[in-house]
Amino acid sequence: HTRLLEWETATEAELGLKKRTPVDIYLDWIPLFGICLALLLFLKPAPAPYALPFIAAWSCAKLISIWLNRSPHAEHHQLTEKQRRFLRDIALRTWRYFAEFSNSNNHWLIPDNVQEQPYRIAERISPTNLGFLLNARQAALELGYLTLSEFVSQTGETLRTISKLPRHFGHLLNWYDNISLQPLGPQFVSSVDSGNLVASLWTLKQGCLTLLHEPVLSQAALDGLADLYRLLGRAKSRLHGLAPLLNSTNFVAWIPRLLEMEELSAGEGGGHGPEEWWRTHLASRMVTLRDEVRNFTPWLLPEFGALRSLKPPFELPSTTLAPKNAGAHYQELEQRLDALLSSASVAPEALAAAKRLLELLAHSRSYASELVTRLQAIALQADGLAREMNFAPLFDTRRRLLSVGYDVASKQLNKSCYDLLASEARTAFFVAVSKGEILQESWFRLGRQHTVCEGQTSLISWTGTMFEYLMPVLWMRSHPNTLLDRAVRAAVRAQQSYATNRSVPWGISEAAYSTTDENGNYQYAAFGVPGLALNVSRVGSLVISPYSSCLALMVDPAASVENLSRMAQKKWLSSRGFYESADFTTSPARRLLPRKYELVRCWMAHHQGMSLVAICNLLRDSVFQRWFHSEPLVQASELILQERPLRMRALTDSQPRRVLPLNRPTAKGPTAKVKAAAE
Repeated sequence: HTRLLEWETATEAELGLKKRTPVDIYLDWIPLFGICLALLLFLKPAPAPYALPFIAAWSCAKLISIWLNRSPHAEHHQLTEKQRRFLRDIALRTWRYFAEFSNSNNHWLIPDNVQEQPYRIAERISPTNLGFLLNARQAALELGYLTLSEFVSQTGETLRTISKLPRHFGHLLNWYDNISLQPLGPQFVSSVDSGNLVASLWTLKQGCLTLLHEPVLSQAALDGLADLYRLLGRAKSRLHGLAPLLNSTNFVAWIPRLLEMEELSAGEGGGHGPEEWWRTHLASRMVTLRDEVRNFTPWLLPEFGALRSLKPPFELPSTTLAPKNAGAHYQELEQRLDALLSSASVAPEALAAAKRLLELLAHSRSYASELVTRLQAIALQADGLAREMNFAPLFDTRRRLLSVGYDVASKQLNKSCYDLLASEARTAFFVAVSKGEILQESWFRLGRQHTVCEGQTSLISWTGTMFEYLMPVLWMRSHPNTLLDRAVRAAVRAQQSYATNRSVPWGISEAAYSTTDENGNYQYAAFGVPGLALNVSRVGSLVISPYSSCLALMVDPAASVENLSRMAQKKWLSSRGFYESADFTTSPARRLLPRKYELVRCWMAHHQGMSLVAICNLLRDSVFQRWFHSEPLVQASELILQERPLRMRALTDSQPRRVLPLNRPTAKGPTAKVKAAAE
């Protein structure tokens, strides 16, 4: 029976017919089953009742098999090509924030925020910002916006800067000036910021170790150039020469042709319009790519066309060039070149090219060896920084919970503690438990109260923000049907329903909003869905932040892409990614006309980093989660993430909400992330 189903499905595929599921095939067989059953009842009516269950079981065997063999994991949404290009466009624009504002002037750090009107750059950095800067470069490398050499160079510069920053208990302090590298007062060690940084460092470490075995040049480089080409427009002057290469899937074929296009390397020149930065960036990408090819795969340069045009063609080694196997790769290539030079039937041009290539391979071997050393050094330094960050001094032994942080000046642990599982602090708890620096019991002391919001039952959070539920998911897997998985999915559905009822795009979290101080700087606060919040504040405020929808890509990709597209249509998408937020607070709901809003025209470093990492997770098969869970300390502790939900009574509006007996961080605390530019 199973063989027959497989044969019928295979036959349809060979004939080019529309692919049908087993259910469709069974529907075709229903008349046959009916005829067999009718014959049985007519010819042998007595045994028919006994045979009927076996006939039914036999006819449903394949469906039962499919049900039993189904994956326990939620099915991934298959993005259309249009959706993938849209997300890559967002990612490229978001990456510009890091590419433009992280440079030698600020020691390869990143400003906390940049405000467009009036234009201001807040040259200060927190541990969370720093972690997302490191992860943003990893995402850019995955998506093709950085070469491997650039990634290693820039990351190495940032890590060298980190080594110069004053620390306490191995932890970075809450804020530093990017120019002077001095701590900003009051000096404070934030538990949640340190947890975010350790998670970023572990993903950096494992990502670098993975890169040792990944190709030095890959299809991602062409994908990144294609994104730049589409952003600038197909008909923009000299860019039309790039079009024929965009559909290539073999970098060995497209790189030589691409590097022959000297006009792209030269750039457009002149002009100061909004597209000028992208034109200059495209020209620099071409130069960087040429340098990468010359350093590691010189045989792909245009000058070695004589070798590639040999008949029969000159064969390259079968293995893909990766940093770890570069020595063997170059050795095999040198042997083939030696054999070619000893051949008497080779044209003089090819012989000259072979001799020149042999000379360059010696330099390539040196570059590859140095690359391995630098990747290993980055991994080692990231691991060392994470190990030095001791969470034991941040642990309140009486309450058996992590404190909000440690005041360096007064040498006292803050009396407030994090006490909810649905919180951004669960990353810090998990990291500290994994390192063995706090009791595992503290994880299970985190509050697991439930609430009902918009018809959804979810874990209650402190302010009902999207990032409380979803920021830890950037690194930590949300296993199917676990307590955390159900909580984050219910929170996303509640946010969607809450915004739909108010006729606005969905996605509410802490963000800058339209109120400004006397200097014109936007203010910053936590906004959330009241039904998800234990502490309901700012009642009546309605601030929508696009980065919240980017976080939700990991939970509900289809609805999130649709929501982001709706925001882009409203002109919320800028040349540096989505603007920070849209403030609908002062606009009442209108029956027919859309609500008015004020666009907050600034960008926050950690929100940009969250967006870029979330998009990369979706497009690259949860790559940051894979890196994080490759860390041995994480593997030893990840069982606590698989907690199954118990039958718990939900908090409803008819029941008073019981505030936990533990103090919570106030708006004055550093971990409340009050990021007003006036700070």
